[in-house]
Amino acid sequence: MDKAIEWLLAVMAVLGGLGCDSGPQGLHREGMNLLNEGKAKMAIEKLTKAGGEGYVPSQLFLAKWYSGDKGGAPDPKKAFEWWNRAGDLGTKAAYFELGKAFEEGLGIEKNITTARYWYRKSLEAEDPKADHRLAEWFLEGNESPSNRAEQERWLKLLSKEGNLNSIVRLGDFYRSAPEAERNYTRAAELYLKAIEQGEARASFSLGVMYYHGQGMKKDLKSAYKYFKHAAAAGILEAANNLAMMYLDGIGMIKNPSKAAKWFKKAAENGSAIAQLNLGSLYEKGEGVSQDSLKALAWYLKAAEKGVPQAAYNVAAYYLYGKSVGQDYQKSAFWFEKAASKGLVLAQNQLAILYFEGKGVKQNPQTGAHWFQSAARQGSRDAQFNLGLLYLRGQGLEKDQAKAREWLEKALAQKHPQAASILKTIPVATP
Repeated sequence: MDKAIEWLLAVMAVLGGLGCDSGPQGLHREGMNLLNEGKAKMAIEKLTKAGGEGYVPSQLFLAKWYSGDKGGAPDPKKAFEWWNRAGDLGTKAAYFELGKAFEEGLGIEKNITTARYWYRKSLEAEDPKADHRLAEWFLEGNESPSNRAEQERWLKLLSKEGNLNSIVRLGDFYRSAPEAERNYTRAAELYLKAIEQGEARASFSLGVMYYHGQGMKKDLKSAYKYFKHAAAAGILEAANNLAMMYLDGIGMIKNPSKAAKWFKKAAENGSAIAQLNLGSLYEKGEGVSQDSLKALAWYLKAAEKGVPQAAYNVAAYYLYGKSVGQDYQKSAFWFEKAASKGLVLAQNQLAILYFEGKGVKQNPQTGAHWFQSAARQGSRDAQFNLGLLYLRGQGLEKDQAKAREWLEKALAQKHPQAASILKTIPVATP
């Protein structure tokens, strides 16, 4: 035999014989052939070896096999192992599956942060499945779009599938956009489309547009119509708005009794603003029989939900002993809740309690702090009191220049005593 032919035959034998590929690619081909012959165990052994040597097609096949997609028995841990190997090699086809595995805990402990990382990588690789999943996450409140364009794309994507939530959200997107991008016409179209399918939130939003005349002629009758539809379906903001229209006679004759009915409906279903408003009706006896204890009960419910005005009202009840025993401690507690939310009236009252030591340990410095907070927000009473504190050195270091500064601010707001106090302060000379 010719030496050259002998050498060629020897090389071919090493490579696995005539017509056979070498290395992991050859192992993959052999594995697939064995699988076609029904020899699954031998096939998986070949494919596992090829995948272990970094051959991506084998890794992807094994990931699908152990996911149960290719006829194999599901084994989430092994499926994850092969998706992960492929992903680590930069295989774009594995990115979405890794995101899904980390999101759902498939073969690996759940980790939303890592799931987001892989979904984002998949999105960068232009995988539409990732775009869709992140859009769903956004609607669920689990993802923030990187910009308005992405938010709009996600909402449009799900809206095309008939997702009512996304249709309403897309309407909100156009209605609340920066002025240059705002599109009231498109928003109204989307709301109407959702209303036709029974979406009550869209009725509320369209009612708001008619109420304020956003992109259309102001129409209180239409606003009332859409608010009533939304309120009847349980949209609490709509019930509250409807009640305010009845209470103030907006677009209709005043009807406090109907206002009370809608405030009560919203309040009993947890609307903190409606609870505050209903408490006010009971306190004044407007649309309902006057009942201070019921007023306090509704104020308390709203205050516990963090409504500053409600907390202030509760504090006032205890401060003055209105239908309850006077209790400075409870009064101070609720004034502080309201004051910490920035309510000026509460800050003033709390400051006084700290100076007088009622319900709290007397502390002029803390009292001065709350007068400062209220004064900076423009309260003329706080500005006047702060001026006096600087003038007398109470709770603050004595400073006539600052005393004059704050008293002049109070005078500019026509505080009745500011002018007479200012006359007692010598004018500074250069």
